Amino acid sequence: MIQKIQGWALRYPDEFFLSGIEILTLAIMAVAVLFLTNSSSSPSLVLFSVLILLLTSSESAVQVMNYLVTALLPSEILPKLNFSEGVPDECVTMVAVPSLLLNEIRCGAWVENLEVRFSWESRSQTFTSHWLTDLPDTREPAREDSPLISTCVRI
Repeated sequence: MIQKIQGWALRYPDEFFLSGIEILTLAIMAVAVLFLTNSSSSPSLVLFSVLILLLTSSESAVQVMNYLVTALLPSEILPKLNFSEGVPDECVTMVAVPSLLLNEIRCGAWVENLEVRFSWESRSQTFTSHWLTDLPDTREPAREDSPLISTCVRI
């Protein structure tokens, strides 16, 4: 029986998790409303109780479903790469560093950041970083002789 549930949960993870949260939320709310109200309670009081309990019941249901999923489905070992002896040539990596050229101070900070990256890259032949920059959005197109671009080139 547990294997069927595990198989269904793995085949339809969204349906399992979200439906479980909905069912548990409704069950928790129903039990709480039964304890909070009696047969002579007005329908508006029952509706008010349901609305008040909705958030706390759904939070509780999410916690219970998280526990059930981790208890029901076994954890799997994720594949990993062993780079203890360096990065092999077939695993060359490029890191793109996006940035906006907002002012001269930020440009200087980005250039210093790149210098730190470059000093680390010089020890590794399989790792490079590239600086992707842009000027802030404006109504007019960016000029090639922008003072921020000149600052970055000069630094």
